[in-house]
Amino acid sequence: MEPTVNIREINDDITNPVILCRVVRHWDIINYNTQTCRNMRFLLVDSENYAIEAQISKNDYYFLPIKPSDGEVYLFKNFRVADAHDDYNATGHRSIIKMHRYTQVMKMKETKQEIPLYYFKFRELEEIGHSVKTPKMVIDVIGCLSAIGEAQPIKPGSDIITRDILLTNERSTSIRITLWSEYIEAIDVEAAKELSKTNPVIIAISSLEVKHYDGMYSLKTFSATKIYTDPAQPHIAAYSQRFEQNRSPIKSLDPLIFEPSKPSKRTIPIPKTLLELLELEPYSSKDQQYICEATVSDILNKESWTYTACPTCKSSLATHMCERCGMEIKSPIQWYRIVVRVTQALSTAIFILMGKQAEEATGVKANVLSQIAQRTNEMMPLQLKNLIGKRFRFTVELNITQLHNNRISFNVNHIEPITTIDITSNKLPRNPASNSKSSGKEICSNYIDGSPSNAANKHTGLSPQTAHMSINPDYMSTQVVSSSSEQSKRRRPMPVKQKESQDSSTSDYDNLSSDEITSAKTSKINAH
Repeated sequence: MEPTVNIREINDDITNPVILCRVVRHWDIINYNTQTCRNMRFLLVDSENYAIEAQISKNDYYFLPIKPSDGEVYLFKNFRVADAHDDYNATGHRSIIKMHRYTQVMKMKETKQEIPLYYFKFRELEEIGHSVKTPKMVIDVIGCLSAIGEAQPIKPGSDIITRDILLTNERSTSIRITLWSEYIEAIDVEAAKELSKTNPVIIAISSLEVKHYDGMYSLKTFSATKIYTDPAQPHIAAYSQRFEQNRSPIKSLDPLIFEPSKPSKRTIPIPKTLLELLELEPYSSKDQQYICEATVSDILNKESWTYTACPTCKSSLATHMCERCGMEIKSPIQWYRIVVRVTQALSTAIFILMGKQAEEATGVKANVLSQIAQRTNEMMPLQLKNLIGKRFRFTVELNITQLHNNRISFNVNHIEPITTIDITSNKLPRNPASNSKSSGKEICSNYIDGSPSNAANKHTGLSPQTAHMSINPDYMSTQVVSSSSEQSKRRRPMPVKQKESQDSSTSDYDNLSSDEITSAKTSKINAH
């Protein structure tokens, strides 16, 4: 057998790895725009009880000569390793295996290594809402089934059915778990209630999604979830010993009723430097808004800058049902979530641009840019790449959802580009607030307010250039002096007195008074 590497050693720098592992379970990833399965995921575990997810497209899966099945041990080689996203990561591994139609899969009947049949990464129920509270975070739990709710539609007339259950640990801490349609039958309610009269009913559930709504944390099933109820299962059998003295029958669980949440009050933004933002005390500053000017130096989520969202509340859709709205979503939308790194002086921070703010920055809607990316086969279209190096004025507030991972980031509530004017250029920028074409007079009026030229223009009606010459009779030049010495010499203004001496030899002004001469010169300048 070929030399293999352990799962804990796998990263995107390793070349041609070969792994020996067991397929614990697999699930489908559904594209809810088309209601089709686009990818398959496998949870793989090795002899060290380290786990990693592997993914393959549905089309490539059919080309595999040997198709992996749950519970079996396989040798995998000829695959790619990529960075894993934090969202919906069932193992916590920083990498993910990307299989394809040419990946080699060999089933192993006998191995010298002892590979576990199951994989769990249990979290204590007390952690939920404290160290475990990030949306889309995936965890495993085990506990005693203490209450069961009625199966009911997500809303009146819907075909989607859910059931809530209550899981309790030996310290009487409980968590509510929502079972969606395909998982309701995983628990035999009548049998469980009968068994609870004499013995605690212990269940273990893998890959539950953490949810936070209306100030309360809960868990819910999604496509990667698996429920274990067999009392002989090793983890369940070991955990049941903690409840030897507990003989409490399963109770009925009342449904939750949520009241509409009140909109949050926005505070007046406070100007801060980037360094000052990073030094904020997180929990006392979470509701305050701040203004900061910074430059975008990088885009961190180059492959996942949009997500499938509910068109009403913009929440992420893991299924074709929106839990927040309680509705079936037939036409989901693409919504921006761009994570950027910004810099100011020597400071660096993470800013998150959602929806309209990201649309303001890119100048194009999320669904349009997503289509462009698919058509050009580029992870980052030009509209995203152009953000790098640009300077913006951000209105932000602290994002505390990643504080348990010691990550500080900021949500962007408003974004405004900062235009830099090149003072060495002869071309004055157009007024960004105007949508129509501006004349030279309008440009001068917009960009040199308070100058003598502008003040004279208001009182004389002359153009800014002519007004400037009227107020400064010693000069006639209307050119902007360039920083180039050669251009400065070429454009150096000629004194009016010298010009008058040249013109005095002509017969144009021989018979005119001094006032008439001044009026004639002004008319000539305007004509020029």
